[in-house]
Amino acid sequence: MLKNKKGFTLVEIIISLAIFSIVSLVLGSVLVSGFDQFFQISNANNSKLIGDQIISYMRQELVYATDIRIQSELPDTTGDWYSFTIKDGRLYQYHETNHEDLSIYNDEFYQSQDLTLMVHVVDQEPRLDLQASLLVRDELQYSGSDSLQLLNMTESPSITISSGQWQEIDEPLKIYYKKDKLVLKEDTTPVEPEVPEEPGDNEDSVTITGTVEDQLALLSPANNRGEGNLNNGFTFRQYDMIFYDGYWWMFITDGTNIALPYQQQIWKCLRKTYHEKSAYEKGDIVEYNGRYYRSLMTQIYYVPAPSEWTKDRWEEVTDFNDQVPNIPEGLEESVEQALVYRKQTIVKKLDGLDLTKVKDYDVSLADNVAVAVDPSHPTVDEIYKIVTEGIDAYGNKTGQSLTRYFIKVLDNGAKVDEAIDGQVGWQEIKVDYDSNSAYVQGDMIVLDGNGISYAMAKQTVDISMTHQEVTNDCYDGPYWQSVTTR
Repeated sequence: MLKNKKGFTLVEIIISLAIFSIVSLVLGSVLVSGFDQFFQISNANNSKLIGDQIISYMRQELVYATDIRIQSELPDTTGDWYSFTIKDGRLYQYHETNHEDLSIYNDEFYQSQDLTLMVHVVDQEPRLDLQASLLVRDELQYSGSDSLQLLNMTESPSITISSGQWQEIDEPLKIYYKKDKLVLKEDTTPVEPEVPEEPGDNEDSVTITGTVEDQLALLSPANNRGEGNLNNGFTFRQYDMIFYDGYWWMFITDGTNIALPYQQQIWKCLRKTYHEKSAYEKGDIVEYNGRYYRSLMTQIYYVPAPSEWTKDRWEEVTDFNDQVPNIPEGLEESVEQALVYRKQTIVKKLDGLDLTKVKDYDVSLADNVAVAVDPSHPTVDEIYKIVTEGIDAYGNKTGQSLTRYFIKVLDNGAKVDEAIDGQVGWQEIKVDYDSNSAYVQGDMIVLDGNGISYAMAKQTVDISMTHQEVTNDCYDGPYWQSVTTR
C-alpha cells in the first residue's frame, strides 16, 4: 500500500479542525466574557457619575431653600417658586413663577437610562433625604443617596404623605421650593464680604484660608485669561485661570482644551466652599456644611459632595488649620515653569510695578488722559484699571474680582473696549490678542486657536483686526509676524 507523503490525511484534517474549533470556542468565550465585564464596569462608572451629578445639582438648589413642599399643585401664587419633578425618566426643573423650563440635562446625558427619584422627610427635622436611581429596561444600574441639612429652614419640609416614608417623585408630584438669596439661618443678616485685592497684584494681600481658595495666590497676569471668551479662539492650557460665574477657576488637566467650566469637569473652582461643578485634585480642602474635607481622588474629574456615601472620595479634616495654605508642594514651581513664554508677552509691562496704586478708569475722563510716553514701558501713573466684582447665582458678592489693566496708546477718540470707525486707541495689558486694543512695535501677544501661538507687532497697530485677520497678516501683512517662543 502506498503512503501519501505530500500532505495530511482526511482524518488528520478532521482532528485538527475539531481541536481548532474547541480552542476557538474557549478563547471566544474568554474574550466575550472579558468584554462583557469591561462594558459592565464602564457602564457602572458612567451611571454612578450621572447619578451623583444629579444629586449634587439638586443639593445645590435645595440646601439653602427657605421653604420646601412636596405636593402635586403649586402651593400658592404669592411666592417665587421653583420645582423639580421626574417625567419619562428625566429630571425636569421649572421656575414656576415665571413659567420657565430650567432643565439642564438633555437626553444624551442619561445615556439611554431612566431616572427615578425618591424623597424622605423626618418629622420636625430640617432635613430632606434624596435617592436617585438609574435603570435600563427596569434593571437597576446605580442608586445613590444624599441627606440634605436645610440651612435656612427650622422645620421639616411639607409633604402630602406621612413623614418617615420614602415617596417616589413622578409628575404631577413635584418638589416645590423657594430659594432666596444665600442667608444662613445662624445669621439672618446678609453680610457684605470684603473684596480682597486681586491675587497677583501683591502677594502680601492674599488671605490664607486653609482651602483651595489659597491657590488664588498662583494667579498672575501671565495665566489670567480673563472671562475666557471662546469667540476669540481661546485654547486653555494647564494652570490657566478664568473668571467665570463670579469665581476664579483653574484649568487642571495636563493638555489643552477649549471648554469652559460647567461644560467639562476639567476646571477647579478656587473658592473656600465646595462647588458642585468643580473638579478637585488629591489633597484639595473645601468647606462643606461647616466642616472641612480633603479630596482623596487621584484622578481629575467631578467629585460629588462629601457625605456618608462618598467616604471613598473625601476625608474629614479633624485638625484643620486655616493658617496653613492649601497649596500642594511643587505646584508653584510647576506654574512658574508653564508660564515662561507667557511672561514674554505684553504683560511684562506690569513687572515691578505696585499695582495697588493704579487708578480706576473713568470713561467720562478718557479723552483727557495723556498718551503713555513709552507704551512699551508704562509707569504706574499711566496705567488704569477696571474691576469687575464677582456675583454668584444668588446675586451675592463672592469676594472675588477680575481686574483689567489699560494704557492709552493713541489719542484718536476711541475708548476702552471700543473701536471708532475701525480705529483703536487703548491697549488692555493681557496675554491674549484683543481686537479692541492698540499695539506698538515689539508687543507680543498670544494668538491661540488660529495655527499661530504667538505674534509680535512689526509697527504700531491702530486698526481693529479679527483673530483670523491677524493670523493672515502674520504670513504676508505689514502689521504682525509669527514668533517662535524662546
